[in-house]
Amino acid sequence: MSNHPDNGDTKETNDTAAPTSVAPKPNPSITDTDELEGLKIVMLDSAELATRSANLAVGAGEQMKKTVHSLDSAMLFKIALLRLINITPFRLTKEVVLTKKLSGKRRLNREE
Repeated sequence: MSNHPDNGDTKETNDTAAPTSVAPKPNPSITDTDELEGLKIVMLDSAELATRSANLAVGAGEQMKKTVHSLDSAMLFKIALLRLINITPFRLTKEVVLTKKLSGKRRLNREE
């Protein structure tokens, strides 16, 4: 009891047989090209980021150099100021002592 009409042909048809046509494979050259294009874009983006990072590093280095120079100048000024503060009382004391000695000698010379 077949569902197909019998037309006298002894050839049987099988409904469960696999289809004879296979789905076409994607063209490998197109996918390779697309993949290479994607890799190219990723590499260019990576190179751009590396360039930006290098530029930022150079800018940061210049700023650090300026800051160190400013700090050096400030420290030299503070050192000079501290030396002046420390030396000034000594010099003043020395001048006062010398002045007293000289004035005492002058008095002695005047009294004679």
